[in-house]
Amino acid sequence: MIGAISLLLALAALSVMPFDFAGLSLLALGIVLMLAETFTGIGALGLGGLAAFAAGSILLFDPDAARGVAYRVAWPVVVGATLASGLFLMFGLALALRARRLPVRGGPERIIGAAGTVLAWTDGVGTVRVAGEDWSARSASPLHPGDAIRVVARTRLTLSVEPTSGS
Repeated sequence: MIGAISLLLALAALSVMPFDFAGLSLLALGIVLMLAETFTGIGALGLGGLAAFAAGSILLFDPDAARGVAYRVAWPVVVGATLASGLFLMFGLALALRARRLPVRGGPERIIGAAGTVLAWTDGVGTVRVAGEDWSARSASPLHPGDAIRVVARTRLTLSVEPTSGS
């Protein structure tokens, strides 16, 4: 792999393979924009990336510096690579948008709304078990050990809970 990279750089430096650096830059910009699109999910960056990728593919070689040899990227390769990139972009975007709609599965937010059981309770504060963990908790409602609760908020390491309707 290092040999192939070195060979291509040497050929470009010796002007045997006349790269147009504007075309190469457009290719790189197109790839960067398509990758950035997976983080934003808007669509504009992806379309711009596809356009830059296609334009960079067409402008990749400089015909004036080719010294009589017709270097160019074939149209079927340009169209095929652009379509493949577009399909990959749409597939990645669909997965990213679907993942955004999923409920939170980790982190501190996942405990909000979780059910639990009161372990010990005195004067509005006590200990509850939620998701297999023991937490300090507060509630304005009177609770007793064994009552079922639901978490409504979390402040640092203390949960705010309320009794479930079945208690």
